[in-house]
Amino acid sequence: MTTAEMHQMFRNYAQQMGMQNVRAILPSQIDLLLNNSISDTVNQVIAQNIGNTSDRVITDNSKLNQVNALKSLYKVWKAKVKLPAAKTNYIASYVLPLDNFGIASEAKDSTIKKGDNVYATPGSADNGKPTKIEYFFLVDLSIDYVKADGGGSSFTTNIFPIRLVDDQYLADVVNDFVMAPSLRSPVATIHDNSIELYIDKPDANTKSTPAAYKFGGGLEVNEIRLSYIGKPGIVKFNEDIGGTDVDCELPESMHVDIVKHAVDLYRTALNGGIVGAQGAQQQQQRENVRNNARDEGYEPNSR
Repeated sequence: MTTAEMHQMFRNYAQQMGMQNVRAILPSQIDLLLNNSISDTVNQVIAQNIGNTSDRVITDNSKLNQVNALKSLYKVWKAKVKLPAAKTNYIASYVLPLDNFGIASEAKDSTIKKGDNVYATPGSADNGKPTKIEYFFLVDLSIDYVKADGGGSSFTTNIFPIRLVDDQYLADVVNDFVMAPSLRSPVATIHDNSIELYIDKPDANTKSTPAAYKFGGGLEVNEIRLSYIGKPGIVKFNEDIGGTDVDCELPESMHVDIVKHAVDLYRTALNGGIVGAQGAQQQQQRENVRNNARDEGYEPNSR
């Protein structure tokens, strides 16, 4: 359904519900209601179909994957990540700012193309001036490793899941004999707009140089893969001023419900405005009665 069709459906539904003043509503106001409705819809799908255990995010496959309700918003970011210096020496841990997970806005030499995934400070000219990814919900993290053989070739491992845990359980997990992080099962928590990643014990001969940590067998971190629900684009009606409309990104099967919810939002706002105006009018009438009574020399019962 195009934006123009959603606008027309909005007006038709509102009139059928007795809101005749919808004829005077501006297209920009309908856009605002539609965008609020889209945001509410995405949040509702996520809230109803995702949960947490103490060490893993649990998703309902009926909704949160590439082929269902939020398929147009399900995105994957994957790129090589140069880790900062490790925070700890026993089990190597790193702080990765979420703002550094970006997309290049321009090409840089032959190494970076516009639209490439880049892990770098936002706006860094040496990395294609990346802009941070915009997401509603972080679904999953995974990692792989690489080992150089010294002869120009390398061995890359399979990808391994990173366990996302609540920050309140982090210390218990990291120090647990069974659940402690390892190369095949790292642990991460999210706080302060950053990912705190715990991998494994580094090789003994690299502990003195945290910036160059290597793990068992000489493995180094290669790529991090981040799956997330992106923020939907802003719907905008520009047809009446000769511009180009911006249509809804969600599947068309959801458009009717989005329009209906937008009408409900409009009705709620309208009723709230009317009730508020009526309450203010009644209060003013009571004040007028009290003032008239004082002028006549007596005080009415103030209720």
